[in-house]
Amino acid sequence: QATMKLLEKIKQTPLVMEEQQFTPGSGCSVVGSSGNLLDNEYGAATDANDDVIRFNGAKTASFEKHSGSRTTFRIMNCHSILNIENEAYFAQQKARHPQIDRELLYTIEDETIIFKTDPAWELWRKTAILDRVRQKNEVYFIHEDFYKLGNRLNGGKEATNGFIGLLMALRLYNHIDCYGFSFYDPSVKKHYFDEI
Repeated sequence: QATMKLLEKIKQTPLVMEEQQFTPGSGCSVVGSSGNLLDNEYGAATDANDDVIRFNGAKTASFEKHSGSRTTFRIMNCHSILNIENEAYFAQQKARHPQIDRELLYTIEDETIIFKTDPAWELWRKTAILDRVRQKNEVYFIHEDFYKLGNRLNGGKEATNGFIGLLMALRLYNHIDCYGFSFYDPSVKKHYFDEI
């Protein structure tokens, strides 16, 4: 009973701020970035679903047999916008994550990007950056109500992109397969595609 009420709440909460133009299929793969993806070869199974949800800078090139190759939706955080906009912010991020690509956003093509950021930051106003991204992708921002729902379900702390992706999958799909989540197990490499 409680599970059904929660699922109904997730389905009724608006997902993105903008009018939703995408048409999800019936099933999806939600692919986290955990190093445990390298322990198996689920690439073909991942790609077999109608849609594939990935996060931030997750790469597929040269990891296809483990991660699959398709990406329908990419949920990204604010860093990808702020790195481009603000030199000092990027320098701070680069010190913490030396492998970071400042212009990652400009390398993405043919995906639907959903930015999960605190709505109070109003990053949708960064049109100089976003217009360039929109030339090759569809761009959306998570709705404030969905953002708050994720945080509430996460015990009041900010929900991760992965958690928001799982909620999005529950909202949109009848069939969901999850890969590449290790729940911060310290013995597992954090990202399959780079060192953190």
